[in-house]
Amino acid sequence: LALANAANLEASVSKSEVAVQPGDLFEISLKVKNRSPQPVVARIGHLVEPREISNFLDFVECCFLLPITLQPGKEQEYFARYLLRGGLPEGVHQLELTYDFSLLK
Repeated sequence: LALANAANLEASVSKSEVAVQPGDLFEISLKVKNRSPQPVVARIGHLVEPREISNFLDFVECCFLLPITLQPGKEQEYFARYLLRGGLPEGVHQLELTYDFSLLK
């Protein structure tokens, strides 16, 4: 999680590690809470490392591809389902997926 650009948000991820093989579907959920006294609109970006394998991670279903709106003091849970495609470059055994939060209003 990268929250440096979203100081009023608190977030947690359901799984810090997932073991998958190419061809596997996997799901991750995010709980996001607005700690500010007003509504917040935020964007949650996906950062994949190493970048050269980002095309091997497909978004099957993602509830936060569009900006999210959180009411004051409220927590919301968002789900994302991904597919790791086959044909990964030789020697790639791990990838890192970071959710990058930024406030829009």
